Amino acid sequence: MKLLSKLILVSSLAVALATVSACTGFGPADVVTDVGPDVVDPVDDGNLPDVVVDVPRDTTVRDLPGEDTADAGTDTFVPTDDGANDEGVAVPDATPDDVVPDTTPTDTNVPETDACILQCGSLENGDLRECGSDGCGGECGYCDYGEVCNIADGMCKTICIPDCIEKGKACGDDGCTGNCGDCGINYKCGIDFQCHPDICEPDCVEAGKECGEDGCGGSCGQCGESRVCTVGGKCSADACYGVDLERNTCSLDGRYLYICNVGPPQSLLQIDCYAQTGAQCGERGCDCHYNTWSGDNECIEKPPCVPDCAGKQCGDDGCGGLCITSETDSQGLCDGGWACTFDFKCRPFEGAECVWIDWVGWCWADNWLYTCSADTMGQGTIIAENCTASGKICYYNSGSGQRICGSL
Repeated sequence: MKLLSKLILVSSLAVALATVSACTGFGPADVVTDVGPDVVDPVDDGNLPDVVVDVPRDTTVRDLPGEDTADAGTDTFVPTDDGANDEGVAVPDATPDDVVPDTTPTDTNVPETDACILQCGSLENGDLRECGSDGCGGECGYCDYGEVCNIADGMCKTICIPDCIEKGKACGDDGCTGNCGDCGINYKCGIDFQCHPDICEPDCVEAGKECGEDGCGGSCGQCGESRVCTVGGKCSADACYGVDLERNTCSLDGRYLYICNVGPPQSLLQIDCYAQTGAQCGERGCDCHYNTWSGDNECIEKPPCVPDCAGKQCGDDGCGGLCITSETDSQGLCDGGWACTFDFKCRPFEGAECVWIDWVGWCWADNWLYTCSADTMGQGTIIAENCTASGKICYYNSGSGQRICGSL
């Protein structure tokens, strides 16, 4: 009777399990949620093995927090405790990479903080640059044929054609912003724009002098008896002719102070201010200039020199120093060893460093073309070409993408 009861119980359990499988679609090997401990048949009579109903554990593989995709590690399968599933139960791997929270930013629209900002200005702000560098390796625009870019304001202007060749000038002003050449040592450029031996020409006739120094170490003449040479180089019975009797008079170069002794007889006192060493000369030395405190021209300390670099890129600051600007280094020399022109501008020349000029080239205001021998800005050396000498004009050629010397 007991055996029959156990058979009936086993059959009932089998039918129940079959019914659950048929109704829910889940079988013993399917993935379900573990609902509790295994159920063990309480009947133990030693005749038949106990029936153990092992409800499968949760076999769902879950990604750890912070993971966006399937687990990149290798899932570990452990066998079930009843051996019914040979593949075992899949559990998440526990490698160190899986347990570290994902800190990779998901927002890809992060604004660029080092993006180059174009320096071409705008029409609305009144600072539009129509040509020249844009500050990011390109250019704001290109000038039309016959025009050149003014580097200072980024505006196009008509190119100037020097008249050196046309007028046969060997030196002096070229009619633009440069010159036709420099004469060698002991030579100077004459009014005919040719080089001549540098012979000092007395200024007696030009200045209308009758006496005194001629500007070349000589004299313009001597005055007769009872007559003296005045400050202006005139022979006069009045020794103080041309001298301010109240305030005294300084020579044009500030070296001499002239004081009149009205006499009688009248006499003129000439004082070399440069030679003075008194306390009134201070640290800078003396020259002759107007003293606002006394109201006279005197030999007093030279006024402090105020450097003048307005409109200059390089060159003398007027006080014995050099103008230091964005185009020069800390010593006042043009970047890349460029030359400082007579009008205080830094200018490239054949063989100099390219600095900011690249292979596209640059047209100078007096029709010279400068290009760089290297493709990369800042490398290579300058290649210079005088477009005027070949009867051409410097301009940007859109076909080649470079500035060239083209037909006039």
